[in-house]
Amino acid sequence: MTYIFDACVLLALIKNEKGFDKVKALLAEAKSGQSIIYMNIINLIEVNYYFYRVLGKEKSASILEEIYSFPINFIDTIDNVIFFRDITP
Repeated sequence: MTYIFDACVLLALIKNEKGFDKVKALLAEAKSGQSIIYMNIINLIEVNYYFYRVLGKEKSASILEEIYSFPINFIDTIDNVIFFRDITP
């Protein structure tokens, strides 16, 4: 299975908000090779900015380092095909 994470997913995990247990399970699944997780780097910037603003530079850097240890494939390019493809079932 393939999953796409957005900023809210990581915020829920790190802040132990509703759904954090599901996120932990998906990360464990990806770590074991049963699935693949993607996240756009822009969403990671959102997460980092939130923690930088709330907790400061050092703590946000520590959280970012932890996130980079997760089995997430970060995408740093956007292709227009994403926006113009037919996504109807």
